[in-house]
Amino acid sequence: MNKDMFVLMKINKQIFFLIFLFHIGTCECSINYSTTFLGLSDHLTLSQLEEASRLFALEKKPPQSLSALQFRVEEDKNTLIQTLHANGYYDAKLHITLDKTTKTIQVQIHIDPGPRYILKDYQIKNAPCPISLPSLQIQLWKPVLTPNIIQARLALLSEMAKCSYPLSAIESEEITVNTFEKNVTVQITLSPSPQCRFGPITMKGLQEISPLFIERKIRWKEGSLYAPEKIEDTQKRLLKTDLFSSVLISHDEKVQDKDSLPMKIHVAESKHKSVSIGASYATVEGPGVVLGWTNRNVRGLGEQFSIDGELAKRYLTGIITYRKPDFWKLDQDYFLQLQSLREKITIFLAFSYSMTNRLDRKINEHTNLSLGIRNEYIDVKHSINDGRYALLELPIFIKYSTANHILNPTNGMNIFYYGTPALDFLHSHVVFLKQRLIQEFYIPSSASKKVVFAWKIQLGSILGPPISHIPMTKLFFGGSDDTLRGYRYRTVSPRNSNHDPKGGRSAIYFTFEPRFRVTENLGIVPFTDIGTVSTKSFPSPLQKWYKSVGIGLRYFTFFGPLRLDIGIPLNRRKLDPHFRVYASIGQSF
Repeated sequence: MNKDMFVLMKINKQIFFLIFLFHIGTCECSINYSTTFLGLSDHLTLSQLEEASRLFALEKKPPQSLSALQFRVEEDKNTLIQTLHANGYYDAKLHITLDKTTKTIQVQIHIDPGPRYILKDYQIKNAPCPISLPSLQIQLWKPVLTPNIIQARLALLSEMAKCSYPLSAIESEEITVNTFEKNVTVQITLSPSPQCRFGPITMKGLQEISPLFIERKIRWKEGSLYAPEKIEDTQKRLLKTDLFSSVLISHDEKVQDKDSLPMKIHVAESKHKSVSIGASYATVEGPGVVLGWTNRNVRGLGEQFSIDGELAKRYLTGIITYRKPDFWKLDQDYFLQLQSLREKITIFLAFSYSMTNRLDRKINEHTNLSLGIRNEYIDVKHSINDGRYALLELPIFIKYSTANHILNPTNGMNIFYYGTPALDFLHSHVVFLKQRLIQEFYIPSSASKKVVFAWKIQLGSILGPPISHIPMTKLFFGGSDDTLRGYRYRTVSPRNSNHDPKGGRSAIYFTFEPRFRVTENLGIVPFTDIGTVSTKSFPSPLQKWYKSVGIGLRYFTFFGPLRLDIGIPLNRRKLDPHFRVYASIGQSF
C-alpha cells in the first residue's frame, strides 16, 4: 500500500468519525416538549385547537434547537387565533410560555377567550320562496360558528333548488361583527333567477342499453317543476340496476323557452355478463360447488337471464331465472323461474321440479309484496311417508323492514310473512295452506354502542288434511343454522313408533343473541335457541320444547361479518352430535 493511499484512508476515517459525533450530538440536542392548553373550558373548541396546532401534532418529532421550537410557537399563533374566531371567540388573546425547569419543556398556551359572540340575526334578501332558518341549520342567539355559516350557504342553494330555483346564486354576503354588543349579524343577498321546469333530456354514454330503459326509470316529466329529489331518486334507481358503474345527472346553466331547463344524463355502463364459481364446506352438507352465469341486459332493456347450479352432499339443484324489471309499472318486476332439486337428508330423499311465475312489487321504502303461481312435482322416497305429488300453489310473500343493514343489522326490525295455498291433483284434490311468520328485532344497548340485543321468533302452521296427506318436504323440522342449532339436521319433530322423525304441521322457534363487538374487527355472540314442533295445526305450550346454547365468533369486513357458530344441544338425543359448527357470511339473522 503506497503512502498516498494510506493518508486517504486515514482522512476518510476521520470524516466518518466526525459525522458519527455530529449525529450523536444532534440526537442529544433534540428539544423534547409537551403542549398544554390553559384557560378554556370549551371541550369542543379545545379539540379543534389540538387538531389545528402544529405544536401539538409534532410533539413526537422534537426540534433540534430552542430557536426551532420558538419558530413553531410563532407559527401556531395565527392558526390558533383563527380557530378561536371560527368558534365565536372574536376577542380571544393568546400568551405562550416555555417552562424550561424540567427535562421536557412545558409549552403552555394560555388562552383568554373573552366573551363568546352570538348570532343575533340572519337575513336572506331576494328569496323567491320562504326559507326557514332551521332548514339551514341556523339558530339565532347561539354561539357563532364559522363552519355553520359556510354550511348554511350551501344549504340555502339546496333549499332554493327544492323550490325549483336551481340557478340561484349568492350575490353577496355581509357579516357584521358588533364588538360592543358581542354579537354577529349575517345578510345574504340572492341574485334573481327564474323558476325552472324540467326540459328535454340528452343521454350520453349508452352503448348496449336502450334509451327506453332509462326513460322508464326517470321520475320526472318534461314540463314539470324542477325537483332535486326526483333527480336523486332517478340516479339511485339507475345505479341499483347494476348496469352502470356511474350515473351523473346535471342541467344546463341557462333556461330555454318557458323557463325549460335542459337535462343531461351521462352514464358509464358496467359489464352485463358474468360467470361465478365458488366452493363451500359445511359440517352438514360436506364440500360443495356453486356455478352461475348471468346476463343482466337481455334485449338492451335491463332484462335478466341467469343459470345457477349447486352441487353438495345434501343438495343438487339447478335454477333458470328470467326477470323483467318495471313490468307494467315502475318498481314491479316479473319473474319466470324453473327449478330442479334433489335433496337427500337423513329422513328422506326427494326430487322436485317446479315452474314459478310471480310479480315482485315494492310498495314503499319499507314494504315489499310478492304474488305468484307455481306448478310443482314432488317425488319423496326413503321416508316414512313416500309419495308423489303434483301441486298447484299460489305463493304470497310480504316483507316489512326497518333494519339498517342486510348482513349486519344493529337497529330496526324485519317482519316476513309466507303464505302458500296448495292444491294436490294426484290425491283427490287435497288442499292445504302453509304459513310462516318471522319477526326479527335489533335493539342497540343504551349503555354501549358495541352491544346489540337481537332476537328472532318464527311461527309456522299448516292448515288442511292429516299430516300423512302432506309432502314430507313441506312439513316442519327443527335443527338447522337458524332453528335449534346443534341438533341433527332437520330431525327435531314428533316421532313415530320406530323413533323416526315424522315432521310437524306447526312449529315455534325462538332465538336470542346479545352481540358484543369486542374490537373493530372481532365480535362475540352467545346465543340461546328454543323450539317445538307439533303434529297439530297449532302447537301447544305443553309439548316438549327443545333447547340449545352456543357461542359465535364474528369477523367484520367491509361488506359484512363472517360468522362462525358452535351450537350445543341441551336435550341431546341418541343420534344428535355433541356440538355442531356453522359458518356463513352475515349474522345468523
